[in-house]
Amino acid sequence: MEPTWPRTQFRQARSPLPTSLGGVSVLADDLPAPLYFVSPTQINAQLPYETRPGRVRISVGDSSTTIQVLEGAPGIFTLRDDLASLSPALPGRYLTVYLTGLGQVTPPVASGLLAPLSPLSAARHQVRAQIGGQFSEVAYAGLAPGMVGVGQLNLRVPFVAAGVHALAVSIAGAESAPVRVQVNPAAAADLLRMMWSQGRCTGQGPVRYSATPMSLADVAVVLPLGLMADAHVTPTDHQYWAPKDPTLGRDAYPVFAPADGSIVSIQHRSRFIGDQAGPAGGTSEFRIVFEHSCTFWTYYDLVTSLDPAIVSQLPGGAAPAGMATLPVRIPVRAGQPIGRIGGQTLDIGTVNADVQLPGLLVPENYLAEPWKIHTVDPIDHFDEPVRSRILELNPRKAVPRGGKIDYDIEGRFSGNWFLEATNGYAGVNRERYWSGHLAAAPNYLDPSNITISIGDYEGKSRQFWVRGNSPDPASVGIESGLVKYELIPVGLSLQGRSSGTLVYHRDDNNVQAVMLVQLIAPRRLRLQLFPGRRASDVAGFSDQARLYER
Repeated sequence: MEPTWPRTQFRQARSPLPTSLGGVSVLADDLPAPLYFVSPTQINAQLPYETRPGRVRISVGDSSTTIQVLEGAPGIFTLRDDLASLSPALPGRYLTVYLTGLGQVTPPVASGLLAPLSPLSAARHQVRAQIGGQFSEVAYAGLAPGMVGVGQLNLRVPFVAAGVHALAVSIAGAESAPVRVQVNPAAAADLLRMMWSQGRCTGQGPVRYSATPMSLADVAVVLPLGLMADAHVTPTDHQYWAPKDPTLGRDAYPVFAPADGSIVSIQHRSRFIGDQAGPAGGTSEFRIVFEHSCTFWTYYDLVTSLDPAIVSQLPGGAAPAGMATLPVRIPVRAGQPIGRIGGQTLDIGTVNADVQLPGLLVPENYLAEPWKIHTVDPIDHFDEPVRSRILELNPRKAVPRGGKIDYDIEGRFSGNWFLEATNGYAGVNRERYWSGHLAAAPNYLDPSNITISIGDYEGKSRQFWVRGNSPDPASVGIESGLVKYELIPVGLSLQGRSSGTLVYHRDDNNVQAVMLVQLIAPRRLRLQLFPGRRASDVAGFSDQARLYER
């Protein structure tokens, strides 16, 4: 018997949705389905939460059919012009996407009911998203608050070029049809004002540091910019201030604000970042960002504890824990204690948005860390006689004394490279974002020595020197053809952490690997590593060669 259809359309906007509307009911394997809408030609119903994947019989009156129900079947809602959002997205920021077919969620929400007002539900099955072919971090996957049966994804937009990009979502192996997302260009300085200052900064221009981050009487050595070690595959954008006695343990030495301003971000780190062995049982460190103007910031890292006066001004009066980042706005004065350090170095970075490093040729590659292209030497922002006293603690004698991080030369091997299609500095895996990084640059302490820094050498990051210290990466171009480098262990260290004396232990006979390099375009490079081999053992590339770009 055919159902008797009403002549008018029925809509139901309030929760809970009814299981009978206008005399019409729908059963899914004998379970009543909540109804959104019925008409003579269309029924919109929600599959009951209790429905399990597999063949499901759908019945309306005496009529029935069978459908296949999957664990996930994502379909993204679009707005005008097939866009998932009318608000243009920005790289590094979050985008909210609505969809159907999210699958079962935990905790369950009964069929036909509004989702909770706070997004506490999470998709039971793994959710993946890509924008412009790059994986997008899924910060939340669950039911959309205040809606019935509608899923919500909060996606971090990867660092893709400006333009319209395809967005696709997969749930439990089922992939949605692609839709479009408009990504706007983002200048690094604008991202800093959003990311660090939350758009609330005031003033312009740099400031002078009137207080040192640590008492100089507590400092043994100040290491310059540009170290390449472990996860820091490309030259580091911060200096290291090492305390005199690392055996005193955590919290041995006070740390001070360098100038007037506001603390605008405090990040806690509970685990070691890198491929080398870290402290047993994790760690507890803080990264602190100071805003001095809309174009000038300072950051400290590896602070072991926060000053009680700072903690008292945090929400709830407690420091962040785990791997959390807390946006704040805490005014500070130059020389004010902000925490303590001990048993390790203090990282210090200075960021001036009015300066852009010319030796990082493609600024878009660094939007994952937008301060990087605006890095300047912290020592230059101290007045005399403090500046000279800091330089006395610095073992680097080459100019610039404070170090350097930008070594890119157009059409030359020198500088930073990124494995092709791995999203520049951001990488494709946040847990090991550095795995696709590569750098050919001078040693940060003695730039007369070439360092080759590799993010993935037999599964781990490694740094090497070059046997014979030749050819200079700054001279290797397209016309050089295939170039062989024999890699040896890094041969320079400090005489203890409490001394700035350089100790050389170079061994050109200890060849660890051969690296083949060939520039095939000004910003495209073919590279292959041959661990345990010598140059005479390697004739050319195999099908294992990899392409890098910048």
